[in-house]
Amino acid sequence: MARPSRYGSLSLIGIFLVFLSLFNITVSSPLPDGESLVERAPKTITKERYEEYLQRYFPQTDKYLLYSGNSKDTQVVSFVKKNPDYLYYSRMIDAPEGDNNHEWYQFFDANEDMDDAEAASRAIAAKVSGDVKVFGAIEWREKGSRSFFTNDEIPELRKGLADGRIKSINHMVKDTTDPTKILATDDLKKEGKPTYKQGHSEDEKNASGPYGVCTTALGLRLGRRAECDAPTLKPKKPKPQSVPEPPKGDPKSLKIILEEITCEAPSCDARLWRFLEGEPGEAADPCGKSVRKDVILDGSNGDAFPDGEWPMRFAGYAKDCVYKGHGEIRAGGDGEVGWLNCPDRDAIKCVVAGAKSGDMKRCDLGVEAKEVAYCDWDF
Repeated sequence: MARPSRYGSLSLIGIFLVFLSLFNITVSSPLPDGESLVERAPKTITKERYEEYLQRYFPQTDKYLLYSGNSKDTQVVSFVKKNPDYLYYSRMIDAPEGDNNHEWYQFFDANEDMDDAEAASRAIAAKVSGDVKVFGAIEWREKGSRSFFTNDEIPELRKGLADGRIKSINHMVKDTTDPTKILATDDLKKEGKPTYKQGHSEDEKNASGPYGVCTTALGLRLGRRAECDAPTLKPKKPKPQSVPEPPKGDPKSLKIILEEITCEAPSCDARLWRFLEGEPGEAADPCGKSVRKDVILDGSNGDAFPDGEWPMRFAGYAKDCVYKGHGEIRAGGDGEVGWLNCPDRDAIKCVVAGAKSGDMKRCDLGVEAKEVAYCDWDF
């Protein structure tokens, strides 16, 4: 039997680090309470939050318009041009590009909140009231039985009819811009039929295009959205940030650390680039807590310096910074190895640490580290 390695546990750690790196998973050191060094993952907006938003900024719920059969861009848009007091999905949910005064930005945070078009549409159907106007959906029982309007909005409309929030469902005459031109009323019962207004009959249709098939959210994401009349998202852009006040306190320095892990297991060795805060003009403790840590798949001969981009939040002075490294010392004689870029500030040059950083320092069993470069905030 082979002699157990005294680095047995370390070997497993090394293998685990390499495994994570294969899937581009970042290993990070613990952070102080309340601090976040990378941008938080956005939270998908729920139907309930959309309802609160609609109630606050668009309380005229009897003016909400619904539609199906690909009738928004043709019928609904034309109707609203003639009747600007009416509201529909795009007006309430899609903030025009560059319009940071839109109500959406007053209620939600584009840095943290992620739109959900389906939830937004359900919320509109859950809040609409009075005599509801619907465009392009007269054939929802036949051609639109698997449409988004049928599957996701009609259940909310039925609740409204039952509790009195909604007085009537009115299918509008195709292409009308007159609020009084109603093709038929509908009780939305699955086995029922619309009641056509005088002068109109079931031979008259009002959809502008196909209803499409919207089976499941998964189906939409697998490519069925092109055939489906479900709403689509328009990405939001964060509000422009005002220029921040000068940082309070002493400037900091970003220290770039090379960490090497060695063990007896085959292909277990690993090199890591680590980033930590330090003081300008002072050598860093290479075993200190990192603000960012990445596994580099290289057993022995990698780049002398980080090559690539590493997003991070730095020193409490700036958010959404990015370190951009060359992987080498650039010609010019100043030791440049990369740049630290932070919003609303000039880029900070990062240079080789040189002799002041000393030799590799042992941090743990089989783990050694050394400062290889630094970016002084006031460099």
